[in-house]
Amino acid sequence: MSDLEALHLTPNVAARLALAGWTAEHTPVRAAAPVAARGTNLVVAAPPSPAWAGPALAGLLSRRAAEAAGLAVVLCPSESVEEWARLVAYLAADTHLRLGAAQTPGRLTRLLRSGAVDLVLTSPDNAEELIRHAALKMESVAAVVLVWPERWPDAGAITRLSADLPAESQRLLITADPVTAGPLIERYSWRAPVADLLGSIPTGDPPQVRIAPVSWRGRVAALAELVEQLDPESCTVWTADTRDHEAIRSTLAASGMAANVTTAVPASASLVLAYDLPAPAALRQLVAVGETVLLVPPGTEAYAGRIAPQRRPVHLMGALDRARSELETARREVAGLLQGEQPTEGLLAIAPLLERYEAPAVAGALWQLWRARPVPAAAAPVARPPSGVRLWIGAGKRDEVGQGDVMGALTRYAAVARDAIGKIEIRESFTLVELASGVDAEAVAEKVTGRSIGKRRLVARVDRGRASGKPRPGMPPRPPR
Repeated sequence: MSDLEALHLTPNVAARLALAGWTAEHTPVRAAAPVAARGTNLVVAAPPSPAWAGPALAGLLSRRAAEAAGLAVVLCPSESVEEWARLVAYLAADTHLRLGAAQTPGRLTRLLRSGAVDLVLTSPDNAEELIRHAALKMESVAAVVLVWPERWPDAGAITRLSADLPAESQRLLITADPVTAGPLIERYSWRAPVADLLGSIPTGDPPQVRIAPVSWRGRVAALAELVEQLDPESCTVWTADTRDHEAIRSTLAASGMAANVTTAVPASASLVLAYDLPAPAALRQLVAVGETVLLVPPGTEAYAGRIAPQRRPVHLMGALDRARSELETARREVAGLLQGEQPTEGLLAIAPLLERYEAPAVAGALWQLWRARPVPAAAAPVARPPSGVRLWIGAGKRDEVGQGDVMGALTRYAAVARDAIGKIEIRESFTLVELASGVDAEAVAEKVTGRSIGKRRLVARVDRGRASGKPRPGMPPRPPR
C-alpha cells in the first residue's frame, strides 16, 4: 500500500494523483484527501486554480468509485467548466466513473436520462435548466461540489439547487475568498473541516508583479509569447501540479527556451512565470527569485488583486494585433513597389478596368486577390530583418522598462510588424531599437512619442549617434516623471 492509499484513496486514483506530482507529505493532500475520501463534508480555501483542488477531488472520486450508486455533481462558473473537467477526467482516468461535462444542457440531458454518467460537471445555470426538464434530480445526488460560489452571478442559485439535496449527501465547497463565502460556508457546510491552503497575506510591502490576462485554454501558448516578448536570460515556469509540464516544456522548447518547469520555488531565474496562481506566501517567495508574471484567467482577477495590489499588465499580442501587424507589413510591401520603378506591365493590364470602374475599387479588388494568393509550399522561411535604422526611446532600466514593453509599444502604437523589429537594447535611461530598413522610422517615432509605458511618457526619435549613454546632439532632455 502506497502512502497515498493509506489516506483512504483507491489505488487507481492514488496513482493518478502521484502522477500529477502530489505526495502524502504535501499539505493539500494531508488536509483534504482523507477527509473527502471518508465522505465527510469539506471546505477547501485555495488559490483559484483547479490544480489546488486535485487532492480533495481525488478523495471524492475514491469515495464515488468505491460506492455502487449515487450521482456526483460539480458546479463551477461557466468559463472554467472545461478546465475543471480536464482535472477530473485526469484523476478519474483509470476508474470506472463516467464523466459528463458540458457548457450547454443538451448533451447532459441525454446522458442523465440514459443513466450513462456518474459525475456531472457544469455551471449552476445549466444545472437549474436540467432540473426544470427533470433530467437532473437533486434528491438522487450523493455528492455535490460547489466551486468558487462567491463568483456565481446568481446568489440564490445555491439555495434553489440545494432545496432537494438529501441531508446525508456529501458537500465540498471550494473557495478562493473564504471571507465573502463565509455565509455560504456557515449555511451549507456548517462545522465542516476546513483545508486552508491560502494562509494569511504576509505583512510588509506588497509584492510587485506583472499580470498576463489569458484564457484557461490558452495558458500554455501564453507562456511562449511571454518568453518571446520579455526575452529573459533564464526562465522558470512554476505550477501547482505537474500535469502540464510536458506540454509546457515542448512548447517553450519550440520557441528556443529551455525553461525550468517546477512545482518548487526555484533557486534563481531572471523571469518566473506562474502558470497557476500561488498562495500569498508562495508569491513572496517567487518574487524574491526574479521578475514574476502571473497568468490570470477569467474569474481570477479579484484574487490576483488581493495578493498583489501592485501589479502591471503585460500586453499579449492577440489576433487583432497580429492582423494589424500583417496588414502594415503588406502596406509597406506595396509602398516599396510604388516608390521604386513604376510597374508598367501592371498598369497596362488594369488600364481597361480603370476606364470602367473607380480606381479605389480596382485597387481594393486587386488587394483581395493578392492577399488570397496561395503561398508556395517550398517558400523559404523569412529571416529576421537586418538592422536598418535605430530608434531612440527615452525610457530605460530606471523606468522598469522591459523588452516586452518596448515590443508592445511599437506594435500597438505604431503598428510595426514584429518581424521588422530587431535587437532591443535597454540602457539605464534610454532604449535603442533596431528597425528593418523598410520601416519609416520617423513615422514610428512620431506615433510613439507622447505614449506611455507604465507611468512613463515616451519621447522617441531616430538615433543618429553612437550607442553610448551620453546625450546625442539635438536629443531632447529627459522629461520629468
